[in-house]
Amino acid sequence: MNIGRVTKIFVVVTIAVLLVFTIPRAYAPVAIMHLGFKGVVVSPPQYNATIDAYVFKIRAFEERDFSSYPENQVCAVDWESGSLMSLTEEIVTIYVSTDKYYLVSGLNVGDYVEVRTKTYIYPEILGGWIIHWLLCIKISPQQFAKIWVDKGCGATYSVGEKCIIYFQVTRRAYVKIVDELPGGTYKVLTAGWAEPGVIYVIRGIVGEPAGYRIFHIYATDETGATSYDMCYIRVLGKTISITIRPVGIPAGFCTKI
Repeated sequence: MNIGRVTKIFVVVTIAVLLVFTIPRAYAPVAIMHLGFKGVVVSPPQYNATIDAYVFKIRAFEERDFSSYPENQVCAVDWESGSLMSLTEEIVTIYVSTDKYYLVSGLNVGDYVEVRTKTYIYPEILGGWIIHWLLCIKISPQQFAKIWVDKGCGATYSVGEKCIIYFQVTRRAYVKIVDELPGGTYKVLTAGWAEPGVIYVIRGIVGEPAGYRIFHIYATDETGATSYDMCYIRVLGKTISITIRPVGIPAGFCTKI
């Protein structure tokens, strides 16, 4: 009896696993997008014989949509050219075809990466599967640039409020600090060589529009290695107080029910 039960459970589990990887290929996706993710590798590439592909996972802290660009241009445009979709930290699984394995063969846990993918979104009948296939990847083995604000990243500021931006590097590097505003507009706040061991400060007043700001730091050291960090804040609009005084209701304004 025990053997029979074990066999039955094994069969069910096997079928379930196969459904995950074979059903999506039997249906056309409801959408195909070009998505990009920035984050940290939490699981290195591993070969999956069932799908004949490699799989790795990242803890993504920024997601952008590059669907407005054709596939042959997705990897050529700047990161900021993609539309911001999310800054919510999440684990993202990336699939790599065998012919692209050379792009990730040296990937290690802890590496900072920027990936761009061809993403297939499948119908709800399959549980709404979303599968990200790697198009290209940039790897920064060590992060050496950091940016933050006086109230802490993720904090809320109001239009007109003072904001202090801090940044530093752990090796000599050429840095560019970029302010991203709602609607996909950008402003370079400063650029130049930064020295390790120094905390740099940018003071300013939060201006319109309300919504959000993302402060980016792009750093390139003297060997050509690059590093990136960002800091997101919410921005509230100005509060205007008004007083409404009734001055009478015009005749005929109210109707009998």
